[in-house]
Amino acid sequence: MRRAVGARAEPVMRTFRCWCGATIRAAGTPTRGVVVLRHGDDPYPLGLYDDPLTARVLAGEPAVLREPTIRAWLRGYHREP
Repeated sequence: MRRAVGARAEPVMRTFRCWCGATIRAAGTPTRGVVVLRHGDDPYPLGLYDDPLTARVLAGEPAVLREPTIRAWLRGYHREP
């Protein structure tokens, strides 16, 4: 599906609760296939580009935090429970 020239897609924002209690903020634009996740106030976000998880993150599905890509990123902040 092609977008009309000049059409703007509205960004989508979702929040999740990490197993440590921190807020994980996700923001992205579905039509561009990009989502950025931030753990608390971290300086190193996770960018998902044309990843199958993009739609699940933007839908706010909590189970997406158990996916290997996101779990590996979260292990950079703390150990899993």
